[in-house]
Amino acid sequence: MAKVATPTFTPAGGQVGTSASFEIACATSGSTIYYTYGDTDPSTTNWTAYSGAVNLPTQSGQNVVVRAFAVKSGSDNSDVATATFNTIGFSSAVGADAVAILDTNTTQGLGSVCEGIGKSGSDGTSIGGWRIGASGTTTNLKYETGSI
Repeated sequence: MAKVATPTFTPAGGQVGTSASFEIACATSGSTIYYTYGDTDPSTTNWTAYSGAVNLPTQSGQNVVVRAFAVKSGSDNSDVATATFNTIGFSSAVGADAVAILDTNTTQGLGSVCEGIGKSGSDGTSIGGWRIGASGTTTNLKYETGSI
């Protein structure tokens, strides 16, 4: 029996803004995709049937694990795909010309763009004239201006 293709996420995970959403697709025509948050076993009765873009939580600094699988009558269920999103954002007091320093290391990163960032006093990494975090906790840094 043929196996349904493993679903894919867009974006594939990583750091996203607090108003972000994700989409799920499956290359197997006629398949139905189911998704859930966390580590529950795949189930067409306990997981949500995917019908379009899904909004992520609006709180900054949340790690969200999403799992998905696809089914089609007459085929074996797909493997489970997993994506981890870390929501980041600024307070409303930060204007459109703010400096954004993003840490793309989702396992040992800043967690929030406002955590441990300053012009002086930090012993961490320096980027764009800003000092970030504590030594060893910041990797894969990206520096931008403007809003996320």
